[in-house]
Formats: sequence, structure tokens, C-alpha cells
Amino acid sequence: MPNVNIYHGGFRDEDVNERVFAYTDGVSINDEEICERAFHMFNAPFEYLNEEDQAIFKMYRPLRSLSVGDVVEVNGVRYQCMPVGWELEKDAEPHVWPGGREFKVRSF
Repeated sequence: MPNVNIYHGGFRDEDVNERVFAYTDGVSINDEEICERAFHMFNAPFEYLNEEDQAIFKMYRPLRSLSVGDVVEVNGVRYQCMPVGWELEKDAEPHVWPGGREFKVRSF
């Protein structure tokens, strides 16, 4: 199961290298799904989340929503949230999950 770290860096006073939250994703099948799930969990109204996502959200709740400029790290590979989609950290190699597809993104 992938380890997921969240870093806030979307605002001037935030350090994109300081982890603000971590959890294990036992549901998603590739990095793209993990990033999209994280965005959904930390932005959707609580009542729209499934039970597992609600449990993760309750631990994250004191923090702000996931925003453009923030980073979702999946097993050491960092993806920055963009206005549309995600950018892979420069020189990083995306994971290819067994039976899954590679997550194609630009680099930041």
C-alpha cells in the first residue's frame, strides 16, 4: 500500500518541503488516482466522502484544503497540484503499478 505525504506550498508563508499530513492509501491503483483521491478528500464536502475517506479527512481536518502549488508525494515521488492536473517533480520517475498504467505528467 502506498504511503502518501501532503505538503502545503500554495501560499507564500508555506514551505513545500515541510510535510503537513501523511496517510496510507489502500484503495487507489496508481499515482494519478492517489493524487486525484487526495484532492477530492481534502476539498469535497464531508458528506460526499465514503467511510474510509471520511476517516482520513477527520485526521486532516485542522488543515486547509489541498490547493494549487501543494504537493502530493506517493512513495517518495512528488506531484505538484496545478490549475489543471499534476506536475511530476523534475527528474523523478513515475511509478508503474502492476496491471496499471504510468501516470504521464509534466515536470516542475
